[in-house]
Amino acid sequence: MEDWLACEIELADGTLHRFGPDEADEADIPSSVEWQTQNPGGFADGSVVVHRPEWATREALLFSPARIYGPGNRTRYEGRVRDVSQVDTDSIRLDFEGWSTHLDDNESWRQLYVDRDLSAWTAPTRARRLLLYSVFRHVADPTIEGDSTLPSLALIFEAGWVNPVGEAFYDAGPGQTISSIYYDMTSASTSSYVGQIGVSSDQIVTASDFTADLLTGASSSATGTHTPTAAYRYGYIIFYFIGTVAAGQDQHFTVRRLAVFGDHGLTKAGAAPDEGYLGSDVLAHAISQAAPMLNVSADSIETSTFVITQLVHDSGTVRELVEQVTALGGAGNLPNDWGVYDDRTFYWRTPGTYGRTWRVRRDQVATPNEDGPSSDERFASVVVAYTDAAGATKTVGPLGSGSDYEDARLTDADDNNPATRVVGRTVRRDVGITTQEGAVLIGQAILAEQSANTRRGSVTIQGEAATDEGGFTEPSCAIRAGDRIVVEDEGGVLPSAQYINQTSYSHDTATLTANLGIAPQKVEVLLAQLQAVTPT
Repeated sequence: MEDWLACEIELADGTLHRFGPDEADEADIPSSVEWQTQNPGGFADGSVVVHRPEWATREALLFSPARIYGPGNRTRYEGRVRDVSQVDTDSIRLDFEGWSTHLDDNESWRQLYVDRDLSAWTAPTRARRLLLYSVFRHVADPTIEGDSTLPSLALIFEAGWVNPVGEAFYDAGPGQTISSIYYDMTSASTSSYVGQIGVSSDQIVTASDFTADLLTGASSSATGTHTPTAAYRYGYIIFYFIGTVAAGQDQHFTVRRLAVFGDHGLTKAGAAPDEGYLGSDVLAHAISQAAPMLNVSADSIETSTFVITQLVHDSGTVRELVEQVTALGGAGNLPNDWGVYDDRTFYWRTPGTYGRTWRVRRDQVATPNEDGPSSDERFASVVVAYTDAAGATKTVGPLGSGSDYEDARLTDADDNNPATRVVGRTVRRDVGITTQEGAVLIGQAILAEQSANTRRGSVTIQGEAATDEGGFTEPSCAIRAGDRIVVEDEGGVLPSAQYINQTSYSHDTATLTANLGIAPQKVEVLLAQLQAVTPT
Protein backbone atom coordinates (compact mmCIF):
# COMPACT_ATOMS: atom_id res chain seq x y z
CA MET A 1 0.00 0.00 0.00
CA GLU A 2 1.00 3.66 -0.19
CA ASP A 3 3.26 4.37 2.80
CA TRP A 4 1.37 7.53 3.56
CA LEU A 5 -1.05 10.00 2.04
CA ALA A 6 -1.30 13.69 2.76
CA CYS A 7 -3.95 16.24 1.80
CA GLU A 8 -3.37 19.91 1.15
CA ILE A 9 -6.05 22.59 0.97
CA GLU A 10 -5.50 25.88 -0.82
CA LEU A 11 -7.08 28.72 1.13
CA ALA A 12 -8.60 31.87 -0.32
CA ASP A 13 -5.40 33.84 0.22
CA GLY A 14 -3.39 31.27 -1.74
CA THR A 15 -1.70 29.63 1.24
CA LEU A 16 -1.66 25.83 1.56
CA HIS A 17 -2.69 23.97 4.68
CA ARG A 18 -1.39 20.41 4.92
CA PHE A 19 -2.94 17.41 6.66
CA GLY A 20 -0.54 14.48 6.91
CA PRO A 21 0.38 11.55 9.16
CA ASP A 22 3.76 13.12 9.91
CA GLU A 23 2.44 16.49 11.08
CA ALA A 24 3.62 17.59 14.53
CA ASP A 25 0.21 18.96 15.43
CA GLU A 26 -2.17 16.08 16.06
CA ALA A 27 -5.02 18.24 14.77
CA ASP A 28 -3.46 18.10 11.30
CA ILE A 29 -3.38 14.30 11.02
CA PRO A 30 -6.10 13.08 8.63
CA SER A 31 -8.09 9.86 8.62
CA SER A 32 -10.59 8.04 6.38
CA VAL A 33 -8.99 9.15 3.09
CA GLU A 34 -11.10 8.00 0.14
CA TRP A 35 -11.73 8.92 -3.51
CA GLN A 36 -13.18 7.72 -6.78
CA THR A 37 -12.31 8.09 -10.45
CA GLN A 38 -14.66 7.55 -13.38
CA ASN A 39 -15.13 7.93 -17.11
CA PRO A 40 -16.46 10.33 -18.08
CA GLY A 41 -15.26 12.73 -15.41
CA GLY A 42 -11.74 11.76 -14.32
CA PHE A 43 -11.35 12.46 -10.61
CA ALA A 44 -14.79 12.14 -9.04
CA ASP A 45 -15.78 12.36 -5.37
CA GLY A 46 -13.33 12.18 -2.50
CA SER A 47 -13.25 12.81 1.23
CA VAL A 48 -10.99 13.11 4.27
CA VAL A 49 -11.76 13.40 7.98
CA VAL A 50 -9.77 16.05 9.86
CA HIS A 51 -9.83 17.86 13.17
CA ARG A 52 -12.12 20.89 13.19
CA PRO A 53 -9.82 23.73 12.09
CA GLU A 54 -9.43 26.93 14.07
CA TRP A 55 -7.84 28.74 11.12
CA ALA A 56 -10.87 28.75 8.82
CA THR A 57 -14.64 28.59 9.06
CA ARG A 58 -16.46 25.76 7.38
CA GLU A 59 -18.07 28.24 5.00
CA ALA A 60 -14.65 29.58 3.98
CA LEU A 61 -13.48 26.09 3.04
CA LEU A 62 -16.10 25.64 0.31
CA PHE A 63 -14.63 25.50 -3.24
CA SER A 64 -11.09 25.37 -1.84
CA PRO A 65 -8.79 23.38 -4.16
CA ALA A 66 -7.70 20.08 -2.60
CA ARG A 67 -4.97 17.59 -3.49
CA ILE A 68 -4.17 14.17 -2.07
CA TYR A 69 -0.63 12.99 -2.68
CA GLY A 70 1.93 10.42 -1.55
CA PRO A 71 5.69 9.85 -1.52
CA GLY A 72 7.57 11.65 -4.27
CA ASN A 73 4.81 14.30 -4.33
CA ARG A 74 2.84 12.05 -6.68
CA THR A 75 -0.73 13.28 -7.05
CA ARG A 76 -3.39 10.65 -6.33
CA TYR A 77 -6.43 12.92 -6.36
CA GLU A 78 -7.36 16.52 -7.15
CA GLY A 79 -10.63 18.31 -6.60
CA ARG A 80 -12.28 21.06 -4.60
CA VAL A 81 -14.25 21.16 -1.36
CA ARG A 82 -17.96 20.58 -1.97
CA ASP A 83 -19.32 19.97 1.55
CA VAL A 84 -18.08 20.31 5.10
CA SER A 85 -19.99 18.10 7.53
CA GLN A 86 -19.59 17.37 11.22
CA VAL A 87 -18.42 13.88 12.21
CA ASP A 88 -18.23 14.41 15.97
CA THR A 89 -17.57 17.24 18.39
CA ASP A 90 -13.94 17.55 17.29
CA SER A 91 -13.91 16.30 13.68
CA ILE A 92 -15.30 17.29 10.30
CA ARG A 93 -15.34 15.55 6.96
CA LEU A 94 -14.24 17.45 3.88
CA ASP A 95 -16.14 16.11 0.90
CA PHE A 96 -14.51 16.80 -2.45
CA GLU A 97 -15.70 16.88 -6.03
CA GLY A 98 -13.47 16.41 -9.07
CA TRP A 99 -12.53 19.38 -11.21
CA SER A 100 -14.79 18.22 -14.03
CA THR A 101 -17.59 19.87 -12.03
CA HIS A 102 -16.11 23.19 -13.15
CA LEU A 103 -17.74 22.36 -16.48
CA ASP A 104 -21.10 22.94 -14.74
CA ASP A 105 -20.28 26.23 -13.04
CA ASN A 106 -21.51 28.51 -15.83
CA GLU A 107 -25.10 27.62 -16.70
CA SER A 108 -25.62 30.49 -19.13
CA TRP A 109 -22.65 30.13 -21.48
CA ARG A 110 -23.57 30.37 -25.14
CA GLN A 111 -21.65 30.09 -28.39
CA LEU A 112 -22.60 30.04 -32.04
CA TYR A 113 -20.19 27.81 -33.95
CA VAL A 114 -22.07 27.03 -37.17
CA ASP A 115 -25.82 27.05 -37.80
CA ARG A 116 -27.65 25.62 -40.80
CA ASP A 117 -31.05 25.57 -39.14
CA LEU A 118 -33.24 27.50 -41.58
CA SER A 119 -36.00 27.89 -39.00
CA ALA A 120 -33.69 30.30 -37.16
CA TRP A 121 -34.26 32.83 -39.98
CA THR A 122 -37.35 34.89 -39.22
CA ALA A 123 -39.52 37.61 -40.72
CA PRO A 124 -38.92 41.34 -40.10
CA THR A 125 -40.14 42.74 -36.79
CA ARG A 126 -43.08 45.12 -36.59
CA ALA A 127 -40.71 48.08 -36.17
CA ARG A 128 -38.81 47.06 -39.28
CA ARG A 129 -42.03 46.60 -41.27
CA LEU A 130 -43.11 50.14 -40.48
CA LEU A 131 -39.83 51.39 -41.89
CA LEU A 132 -40.19 49.22 -45.00
CA TYR A 133 -43.74 50.39 -45.70
CA SER A 134 -42.47 53.93 -45.99
CA VAL A 135 -40.75 52.84 -49.23
CA PHE A 136 -42.34 49.55 -50.34
CA ARG A 137 -45.93 48.38 -50.89
CA HIS A 138 -45.58 44.65 -50.21
CA VAL A 139 -43.39 42.84 -47.64
CA ALA A 140 -42.64 39.15 -48.19
CA ASP A 141 -41.74 36.88 -45.29
CA PRO A 142 -39.17 34.09 -45.72
CA THR A 143 -40.40 30.68 -46.77
CA ILE A 144 -38.56 27.46 -45.95
CA GLU A 145 -38.69 24.99 -48.78
CA GLY A 146 -37.78 21.42 -47.94
CA ASP A 147 -35.94 19.68 -50.74
CA SER A 148 -34.58 16.13 -50.62
CA THR A 149 -31.04 17.34 -51.10
CA LEU A 150 -31.02 21.14 -50.86
CA PRO A 151 -33.30 22.67 -48.23
CA SER A 152 -33.62 26.37 -48.95
CA LEU A 153 -34.91 29.71 -47.76
CA ALA A 154 -36.87 31.73 -50.31
CA LEU A 155 -38.24 35.25 -50.57
CA ILE A 156 -41.08 35.19 -53.13
CA PHE A 157 -42.95 38.03 -54.88
CA GLU A 158 -46.33 37.36 -56.44
CA ALA A 159 -47.21 38.69 -59.88
CA GLY A 160 -48.80 42.13 -59.71
CA TRP A 161 -47.09 43.20 -56.51
CA VAL A 162 -45.92 46.83 -56.57
CA ASN A 163 -42.57 47.85 -55.06
CA PRO A 164 -42.13 44.58 -53.15
CA VAL A 165 -39.44 43.75 -50.61
CA GLY A 166 -38.59 40.58 -48.74
CA GLU A 167 -36.30 40.23 -45.75
CA ALA A 168 -35.08 37.49 -43.42
CA PHE A 169 -33.17 37.92 -40.17
CA TYR A 170 -30.97 35.58 -38.18
CA ASP A 171 -30.31 36.36 -34.50
CA ALA A 172 -26.98 35.00 -33.24
CA GLY A 173 -28.04 35.81 -29.68
CA PRO A 174 -26.86 38.17 -26.94
CA GLY A 175 -23.12 38.64 -26.87
CA GLN A 176 -22.65 36.80 -30.18
CA THR A 177 -21.56 38.13 -33.55
CA ILE A 178 -21.29 36.60 -37.01
CA SER A 179 -17.94 36.07 -38.70
CA SER A 180 -19.24 34.86 -42.09
CA ILE A 181 -22.24 33.49 -43.99
CA TYR A 182 -22.05 30.87 -46.73
CA TYR A 183 -24.71 30.95 -49.44
CA ASP A 184 -25.73 29.15 -52.63
CA MET A 185 -28.13 31.54 -54.33
CA THR A 186 -30.42 31.10 -57.31
CA SER A 187 -33.03 33.37 -58.85
CA ALA A 188 -34.93 33.72 -62.11
CA SER A 189 -35.32 37.47 -61.58
CA THR A 190 -33.63 39.99 -63.86
CA SER A 191 -30.96 42.50 -62.92
CA SER A 192 -33.73 45.02 -62.25
CA TYR A 193 -34.24 43.19 -58.97
CA VAL A 194 -31.77 43.40 -56.07
CA GLY A 195 -30.73 40.52 -53.81
CA GLN A 196 -28.10 40.77 -51.07
CA ILE A 197 -26.85 38.76 -48.10
CA GLY A 198 -24.99 40.08 -45.08
CA VAL A 199 -25.21 41.19 -41.47
CA SER A 200 -26.86 44.03 -39.58
CA SER A 201 -26.35 45.72 -36.25
CA ASP A 202 -29.99 45.26 -35.20
CA GLN A 203 -33.38 44.22 -36.53
CA ILE A 204 -34.15 47.62 -38.02
CA VAL A 205 -30.85 47.64 -39.95
CA THR A 206 -29.34 50.75 -38.39
CA ALA A 207 -26.02 49.61 -39.83
CA SER A 208 -25.24 46.77 -42.19
CA ASP A 209 -22.50 45.02 -44.13
CA PHE A 210 -23.59 42.88 -47.05
CA THR A 211 -22.65 41.57 -50.48
CA ALA A 212 -22.97 43.47 -53.69
CA ASP A 213 -26.15 42.84 -55.66
CA LEU A 214 -26.14 39.13 -56.54
CA LEU A 215 -28.76 39.47 -59.28
CA THR A 216 -26.61 40.37 -62.25
CA GLY A 217 -28.90 39.06 -64.99
CA ALA A 218 -31.77 36.73 -65.78
CA SER A 219 -31.58 33.38 -63.98
CA SER A 220 -28.74 34.41 -61.72
CA SER A 221 -26.90 31.99 -59.47
CA ALA A 222 -23.95 32.43 -57.16
CA THR A 223 -22.11 30.69 -54.36
CA GLY A 224 -19.81 32.32 -51.90
CA THR A 225 -18.96 33.33 -48.37
CA HIS A 226 -19.63 36.83 -47.13
CA THR A 227 -17.09 37.85 -44.50
CA PRO A 228 -18.13 41.22 -43.06
CA THR A 229 -15.64 43.73 -41.76
CA ALA A 230 -18.04 44.71 -38.98
CA ALA A 231 -18.93 42.41 -36.06
CA TYR A 232 -22.72 42.35 -36.02
CA ARG A 233 -25.23 40.12 -34.22
CA TYR A 234 -27.82 39.66 -36.99
CA GLY A 235 -27.71 37.85 -40.29
CA TYR A 236 -29.63 39.66 -43.00
CA ILE A 237 -31.08 38.78 -46.42
CA ILE A 238 -32.92 41.33 -48.58
CA PHE A 239 -34.68 41.04 -51.96
CA TYR A 240 -36.50 44.01 -53.48
CA PHE A 241 -37.80 45.57 -56.70
CA ILE A 242 -38.98 49.07 -57.56
CA GLY A 243 -41.84 48.60 -59.99
CA THR A 244 -44.64 46.11 -60.65
CA VAL A 245 -43.94 42.39 -60.76
CA ALA A 246 -44.87 41.22 -64.24
CA ALA A 247 -47.79 38.87 -64.74
CA GLY A 248 -47.27 35.21 -65.51
CA GLN A 249 -44.47 34.31 -63.11
CA ASP A 250 -43.70 34.86 -59.46
CA GLN A 251 -40.22 36.17 -58.69
CA HIS A 252 -37.99 34.57 -56.08
CA PHE A 253 -34.64 34.90 -54.38
CA THR A 254 -33.68 31.46 -53.07
CA VAL A 255 -30.72 30.63 -50.84
CA ARG A 256 -29.60 27.04 -50.42
CA ARG A 257 -26.96 25.53 -48.11
CA LEU A 258 -27.21 28.63 -45.94
CA ALA A 259 -24.69 28.49 -43.07
CA VAL A 260 -23.97 31.08 -40.38
CA PHE A 261 -20.55 30.95 -38.70
CA GLY A 262 -19.93 32.50 -35.29
CA ASP A 263 -17.14 34.90 -34.44
CA HIS A 264 -14.93 32.71 -32.22
CA GLY A 265 -11.61 32.60 -34.06
CA LEU A 266 -11.58 28.89 -34.93
CA THR A 267 -10.27 27.76 -38.30
CA LYS A 268 -12.88 26.16 -40.53
CA ALA A 269 -12.43 22.53 -41.54
CA GLY A 270 -13.70 20.78 -44.65
CA ALA A 271 -14.60 22.39 -47.94
CA ALA A 272 -17.54 24.57 -48.92
CA PRO A 273 -20.45 24.02 -48.89
CA ASP A 274 -19.84 21.54 -46.05
CA GLU A 275 -17.44 23.58 -43.95
CA GLY A 276 -17.56 23.32 -40.19
CA TYR A 277 -15.23 22.74 -37.29
CA LEU A 278 -13.33 19.81 -35.82
CA GLY A 279 -14.72 18.61 -32.52
CA SER A 280 -11.28 18.76 -30.94
CA ASP A 281 -10.95 22.45 -31.87
CA VAL A 282 -14.42 23.19 -30.52
CA LEU A 283 -13.64 21.53 -27.18
CA ALA A 284 -10.34 23.36 -26.71
CA HIS A 285 -12.10 26.66 -27.42
CA ALA A 286 -15.10 25.91 -25.19
CA ILE A 287 -12.94 24.86 -22.23
CA SER A 288 -10.85 28.03 -22.49
CA GLN A 289 -13.96 30.23 -22.60
CA ALA A 290 -16.42 28.54 -20.24
CA ALA A 291 -14.16 26.59 -17.86
CA PRO A 292 -11.08 28.84 -17.53
CA MET A 293 -9.80 27.15 -14.35
CA LEU A 294 -9.06 23.99 -16.38
CA ASN A 295 -6.00 23.40 -18.54
CA VAL A 296 -5.62 21.86 -21.97
CA SER A 297 -2.25 20.41 -22.95
CA ALA A 298 -0.84 19.73 -26.41
CA ASP A 299 -1.95 16.10 -26.35
CA SER A 300 -4.79 16.02 -23.82
CA ILE A 301 -7.43 16.55 -26.52
CA GLU A 302 -7.17 14.03 -29.33
CA THR A 303 -7.34 15.56 -32.80
CA SER A 304 -10.62 14.56 -34.41
CA THR A 305 -11.32 14.18 -38.13
CA PHE A 306 -15.08 14.52 -38.47
CA VAL A 307 -16.21 17.99 -39.53
CA ILE A 308 -19.12 19.24 -37.41
CA THR A 309 -21.39 21.23 -39.70
CA GLN A 310 -24.14 22.09 -37.20
CA LEU A 311 -23.34 23.24 -33.67
CA VAL A 312 -25.07 25.92 -31.65
CA HIS A 313 -24.75 26.02 -27.87
CA ASP A 314 -27.64 28.15 -26.75
CA SER A 315 -27.19 28.96 -23.06
CA GLY A 316 -26.12 26.04 -20.88
CA THR A 317 -23.09 24.43 -19.32
CA VAL A 318 -19.98 23.52 -21.26
CA ARG A 319 -20.47 19.94 -20.01
CA GLU A 320 -23.51 19.76 -22.30
CA LEU A 321 -21.37 20.84 -25.23
CA VAL A 322 -18.69 18.26 -24.37
CA GLU A 323 -21.35 15.53 -24.34
CA GLN A 324 -22.83 16.78 -27.60
CA VAL A 325 -19.47 16.66 -29.38
CA THR A 326 -18.58 13.33 -27.78
CA ALA A 327 -21.77 11.75 -29.15
CA LEU A 328 -20.24 12.07 -32.63
CA GLY A 329 -17.46 9.65 -31.68
CA GLY A 330 -13.70 9.91 -31.73
CA ALA A 331 -10.97 8.45 -33.92
CA GLY A 332 -12.04 4.91 -33.06
CA ASN A 333 -15.76 5.56 -33.73
CA LEU A 334 -16.32 5.12 -30.00
CA PRO A 335 -17.41 8.03 -27.83
CA ASN A 336 -14.19 9.40 -26.36
CA ASP A 337 -13.35 9.29 -22.69
CA TRP A 338 -13.21 12.73 -21.15
CA GLY A 339 -12.62 14.30 -17.78
CA VAL A 340 -10.07 16.11 -15.66
CA TYR A 341 -7.00 14.57 -14.03
CA ASP A 342 -3.65 15.95 -12.80
CA ASP A 343 -3.02 19.71 -12.86
CA ARG A 344 -6.69 20.30 -13.70
CA THR A 345 -5.99 19.10 -17.24
CA PHE A 346 -9.01 18.29 -19.37
CA TYR A 347 -8.63 15.19 -21.55
CA TRP A 348 -10.67 13.83 -24.48
CA ARG A 349 -9.22 10.58 -25.78
CA THR A 350 -10.21 7.31 -27.45
CA PRO A 351 -10.57 4.54 -24.84
CA GLY A 352 -7.46 2.40 -24.71
CA THR A 353 -5.10 4.98 -26.26
CA TYR A 354 -3.95 6.61 -23.02
CA GLY A 355 -3.36 5.69 -19.41
CA ARG A 356 -1.43 2.68 -18.07
CA THR A 357 -1.82 -1.09 -18.28
CA TRP A 358 -1.58 -2.85 -14.91
CA ARG A 359 -0.92 -6.47 -13.98
CA VAL A 360 -2.14 -7.97 -10.73
CA ARG A 361 -2.04 -11.49 -9.30
CA ARG A 362 -5.38 -13.05 -8.53
CA ASP A 363 -3.93 -15.56 -6.12
CA GLN A 364 -2.28 -12.80 -4.09
CA VAL A 365 -4.30 -9.63 -4.06
CA ALA A 366 -6.99 -9.52 -6.74
CA THR A 367 -10.56 -10.76 -6.43
CA PRO A 368 -12.24 -10.64 -9.86
CA ASN A 369 -15.95 -10.78 -10.58
CA GLU A 370 -17.57 -10.86 -14.01
CA ASP A 371 -21.05 -9.90 -15.19
CA GLY A 372 -22.53 -12.15 -17.82
CA PRO A 373 -23.52 -10.89 -21.29
CA SER A 374 -27.12 -9.88 -22.07
CA SER A 375 -28.97 -10.18 -25.37
CA ASP A 376 -30.74 -6.90 -24.58
CA GLU A 377 -27.53 -5.06 -25.44
CA ARG A 378 -26.81 -6.80 -28.74
CA PHE A 379 -28.10 -5.94 -32.23
CA ALA A 380 -26.92 -6.35 -35.81
CA SER A 381 -27.70 -2.96 -37.33
CA VAL A 382 -28.94 0.52 -36.47
CA VAL A 383 -31.27 3.13 -37.97
CA VAL A 384 -30.69 6.76 -36.96
CA ALA A 385 -33.43 9.37 -37.32
CA TYR A 386 -32.31 13.00 -37.51
CA THR A 387 -33.57 16.46 -38.44
CA ASP A 388 -32.09 18.25 -41.44
CA ALA A 389 -31.57 21.99 -41.89
CA ALA A 390 -35.09 22.50 -43.19
CA GLY A 391 -36.65 20.80 -40.17
CA ALA A 392 -37.54 17.57 -41.96
CA THR A 393 -37.10 14.25 -40.17
CA LYS A 394 -34.98 11.79 -42.14
CA THR A 395 -33.38 8.44 -41.49
CA VAL A 396 -30.15 6.65 -42.30
CA GLY A 397 -29.95 2.89 -41.99
CA PRO A 398 -28.42 -0.33 -43.30
CA LEU A 399 -28.92 -1.63 -46.81
CA GLY A 400 -32.47 -2.83 -47.35
CA SER A 401 -33.85 -0.94 -44.35
CA GLY A 402 -36.03 1.42 -46.38
CA SER A 403 -34.32 4.45 -44.84
CA ASP A 404 -34.00 7.74 -46.70
CA TYR A 405 -30.30 6.96 -47.05
CA GLU A 406 -28.84 3.47 -46.80
CA ASP A 407 -25.25 2.73 -45.86
CA ALA A 408 -23.47 -0.57 -45.31
CA ARG A 409 -21.52 1.00 -42.44
CA LEU A 410 -24.65 0.76 -40.29
CA THR A 411 -24.53 -3.04 -40.22
CA ASP A 412 -22.21 -4.95 -37.88
CA ALA A 413 -20.24 -7.36 -40.08
CA ASP A 414 -18.51 -9.05 -37.12
CA ASP A 415 -19.36 -12.76 -37.09
CA ASN A 416 -18.58 -12.81 -33.37
CA ASN A 417 -21.64 -10.67 -32.71
CA PRO A 418 -24.35 -13.21 -31.83
CA ALA A 419 -27.10 -10.79 -32.90
CA THR A 420 -26.13 -11.35 -36.54
CA ARG A 421 -27.85 -14.75 -36.23
CA VAL A 422 -31.20 -12.98 -35.89
CA VAL A 423 -32.54 -11.67 -39.18
CA GLY A 424 -33.52 -8.02 -38.91
CA ARG A 425 -32.15 -7.40 -35.37
CA THR A 426 -32.11 -3.59 -35.74
CA VAL A 427 -32.43 -0.73 -33.26
CA ARG A 428 -33.56 2.82 -33.98
CA ARG A 429 -32.16 5.90 -32.28
CA ASP A 430 -33.39 9.50 -32.64
CA VAL A 431 -31.04 12.48 -32.57
CA GLY A 432 -31.41 16.21 -33.14
CA ILE A 433 -30.27 18.42 -36.00
CA THR A 434 -27.32 17.01 -37.91
CA THR A 435 -26.23 16.12 -41.41
CA GLN A 436 -26.62 12.81 -43.19
CA GLU A 437 -22.97 11.94 -42.59
CA GLY A 438 -23.26 13.02 -38.97
CA ALA A 439 -26.15 10.61 -38.47
CA VAL A 440 -24.12 7.80 -40.05
CA LEU A 441 -21.21 8.59 -37.74
CA ILE A 442 -23.48 8.39 -34.69
CA GLY A 443 -24.79 5.04 -35.93
CA GLN A 444 -21.24 3.75 -36.28
CA ALA A 445 -20.50 4.85 -32.71
CA ILE A 446 -23.53 2.91 -31.46
CA LEU A 447 -22.33 -0.24 -33.25
CA ALA A 448 -18.75 0.22 -32.05
CA GLU A 449 -19.85 0.59 -28.45
CA GLN A 450 -21.71 -2.70 -28.36
CA SER A 451 -18.66 -4.45 -29.82
CA ALA A 452 -16.50 -3.00 -27.05
CA ASN A 453 -19.09 -3.92 -24.44
CA THR A 454 -18.68 -7.70 -24.65
CA ARG A 455 -17.44 -8.31 -21.09
CA ARG A 456 -17.88 -6.37 -17.88
CA GLY A 457 -17.11 -7.02 -14.26
CA SER A 458 -15.01 -5.78 -11.37
CA VAL A 459 -11.82 -6.54 -9.50
CA THR A 460 -10.86 -5.73 -5.92
CA ILE A 461 -7.18 -5.13 -5.16
CA GLN A 462 -5.42 -4.71 -1.84
CA GLY A 463 -2.00 -3.36 -1.02
CA GLU A 464 1.01 -2.74 -3.21
CA ALA A 465 0.18 -5.16 -5.95
CA ALA A 466 -0.09 -3.34 -9.26
CA THR A 467 2.71 -3.44 -11.85
CA ASP A 468 2.52 -1.26 -14.95
CA GLU A 469 3.81 -2.03 -18.44
CA GLY A 470 7.23 -0.65 -17.50
CA GLY A 471 7.60 -3.17 -14.69
CA PHE A 472 7.17 -0.61 -11.91
CA THR A 473 5.19 -1.80 -8.91
CA GLU A 474 2.90 0.79 -7.39
CA PRO A 475 0.19 0.88 -4.74
CA SER A 476 -3.29 0.10 -5.94
CA CYS A 477 -4.36 3.71 -5.35
CA ALA A 478 -2.40 4.66 -8.50
CA ILE A 479 -4.96 2.84 -10.70
CA ARG A 480 -7.59 5.10 -12.22
CA ALA A 481 -10.43 5.09 -14.74
CA GLY A 482 -9.16 4.95 -18.31
CA ASP A 483 -6.35 2.53 -17.43
CA ARG A 484 -6.39 -1.15 -18.34
CA ILE A 485 -5.76 -4.17 -16.12
CA VAL A 486 -4.68 -7.79 -16.62
CA VAL A 487 -5.52 -10.33 -13.93
CA GLU A 488 -2.82 -13.01 -14.10
CA ASP A 489 -3.36 -16.64 -13.13
CA GLU A 490 -6.98 -15.89 -13.76
CA GLY A 491 -8.15 -19.36 -14.72
CA GLY A 492 -10.35 -18.01 -17.48
CA VAL A 493 -12.35 -15.69 -15.18
CA LEU A 494 -11.41 -12.57 -17.10
CA PRO A 495 -9.91 -12.06 -20.58
CA SER A 496 -6.54 -10.37 -20.93
CA ALA A 497 -6.48 -6.55 -20.73
CA GLN A 498 -9.71 -5.04 -19.42
CA TYR A 499 -10.67 -1.39 -19.63
CA ILE A 500 -11.33 0.33 -16.28
CA ASN A 501 -14.33 2.66 -16.25
CA GLN A 502 -14.50 3.45 -12.52
CA THR A 503 -12.43 3.06 -9.36
CA SER A 504 -13.06 3.50 -5.63
CA TYR A 505 -10.17 3.62 -3.16
CA SER A 506 -10.13 3.53 0.66
CA HIS A 507 -6.81 4.21 2.35
CA ASP A 508 -7.98 2.80 5.69
CA THR A 509 -8.10 -0.68 4.16
CA ALA A 510 -5.70 -0.02 1.26
CA THR A 511 -8.43 -1.43 -1.01
CA LEU A 512 -9.26 -0.41 -4.56
CA THR A 513 -12.30 -1.67 -6.46
CA ALA A 514 -12.22 -1.23 -10.23
CA ASN A 515 -15.26 -1.61 -12.49
CA LEU A 516 -14.26 -3.08 -15.84
CA GLY A 517 -15.48 -2.74 -19.43
CA ILE A 518 -16.82 0.20 -21.41
CA ALA A 519 -19.56 1.77 -19.31
CA PRO A 520 -22.90 0.28 -20.49
CA GLN A 521 -25.06 2.35 -22.82
CA LYS A 522 -22.62 5.24 -22.85
CA VAL A 523 -23.82 6.28 -26.31
CA GLU A 524 -27.45 6.15 -25.19
CA VAL A 525 -26.76 8.70 -22.47
CA LEU A 526 -24.93 10.94 -24.93
CA LEU A 527 -27.76 10.76 -27.45
CA ALA A 528 -30.25 11.85 -24.81
CA GLN A 529 -28.00 14.83 -24.10
CA LEU A 530 -27.61 15.52 -27.82
CA GLN A 531 -31.39 15.79 -28.17
CA ALA A 532 -31.58 18.05 -25.14
CA VAL A 533 -29.07 20.62 -26.41
CA THR A 534 -29.82 20.57 -30.15
CA PRO A 535 -32.37 23.17 -31.32
CA THR A 536 -35.57 21.78 -32.83
